[in-house]
Amino acid sequence: MVHCLSDFARLTPGTQYASDIWEKRAFETIHAFAERILATPQAYTHMLHGRLKLMALHLTSNDNLPLFQNLVPPDRASSAPALKTPSSAHYVKVSAEIDGGRIIPGRTFLMRVRIHVAENWHIQARAASAAVLAPTTVTLKGPDVDIHRVQYPEGKLFDSTLAEETLTVFEGETEILVHAFLRRSALPGEIEDMRLMVRLQACSDRLCLEPADIRLEMPMVVAAS
Repeated sequence: MVHCLSDFARLTPGTQYASDIWEKRAFETIHAFAERILATPQAYTHMLHGRLKLMALHLTSNDNLPLFQNLVPPDRASSAPALKTPSSAHYVKVSAEIDGGRIIPGRTFLMRVRIHVAENWHIQARAASAAVLAPTTVTLKGPDVDIHRVQYPEGKLFDSTLAEETLTVFEGETEILVHAFLRRSALPGEIEDMRLMVRLQACSDRLCLEPADIRLEMPMVVAAS
C-alpha cells in the first residue's frame, strides 16, 4: 500500500495537489502502524522501505534519511500506548535431556535439545539466510563442563514473501545435539547450576518477532567414575 501511494506521488509531480494527496495518504498509513514499527521494525521492512521512497522525494543525494524520525505524529506521541509485541518464546517449546540420565567425570556425554515450533511459524536455522535475522544457537554452561560441538540439523527451504527471498529455517520438531565433556575434577552428586540457553527468532510469513533467549535450568547427576 505505502509503496503504491509513494509511486503515485512520484509519478504526479506536475499536479501538485494530486501528489500531495497521495503522499498524505501514504504517511497516514505509516502513522497508523507507527508504534508497532518502533517496537519491531524488522517486521515492517516493506513498509519502512516505502517510507524511504517517500522521504527521498524531498531529499538530495547528500542528505541522510532519518528513517525513524517523526514516525509517530506529534499529536499522538504523548498519548500513544506502549504496545506489547509477542515474544519469539511464545511460539516455541524447548526441552532437553541427557542420554543415559547420568554423566561421568572424564567422559563425554550427549544432550538432546528439542524445539517445537508452533504451526505456521518457523525459526531461523543455524546459518541465518539474512543478516538481519538471528540464527538459532544453543549453549550449555556449568561447572566442569566443556562443549565439544553442537550438532544442528539441516534447515528447510522456505520461500518468504516478507523477506522476498528463500530462507533456511526450522519448522515443527527440531532436535539439536550437544556433545559435551565432564572434567575429571567433577565430584559425584547433583550439579544444580547447569544452564542451557537457546537463542532463536520466530517468524511467520507476515512478520518476524524480536529474538528470544530461552533458559532452562538443567540439574545433572554426576556418577562416580
